[in-house]
Amino acid sequence: MNNEGSDRKREFLITGARTYVDVDDAMMEFRRLVQDQCRKVVSVRLDEVSRACGIDWKPNDIRNYIERTAYYFNFGKQLAVEKLGGLYFCLRLPREHDRGSFRASVFLYRQNQNLAGELWGRLNSTSDNSYRGPNNLFFERRISGDNIPDFGEYLDQAITDFNAFINVTGGLKEYQVKGHS
Repeated sequence: MNNEGSDRKREFLITGARTYVDVDDAMMEFRRLVQDQCRKVVSVRLDEVSRACGIDWKPNDIRNYIERTAYYFNFGKQLAVEKLGGLYFCLRLPREHDRGSFRASVFLYRQNQNLAGELWGRLNSTSDNSYRGPNNLFFERRISGDNIPDFGEYLDQAITDFNAFINVTGGLKEYQVKGHS
């Protein structure tokens, strides 16, 4: 039994050594392509997002974003929301496809649950495309694996949902005042 485990580790190390560089290159290229697509969509919609939020973002404010958890991997772009948190535009890849779906996601993150409570309370989700978590407001579109090349179109739809919500709520500017809840 112990020998079988050693044989598997040995085979894994041999295979890993032979394929690591190519696999790593492929992953970096995939991430770059997705982040480029995010940048294009966010750049086209940046003026509209800025107006809806009441924050004057410029193209240079768009930063790379990567987050890995035990359940998913997000990567895309982000905008800082001073004194509140951030606004994220990303592709979400679940660890196991049967446990979740691929998603184009726009989410507003608050660094503290005491911030922007009124805003969180206003998201009364009646669709599968938006919901709130303790620190995030999500606006998403599910994507089948075959539609990943069209990720930008789904992200654009999620941005439309976010903008519609944030326009109705009056933007984010007032939540940047320190201590405002």
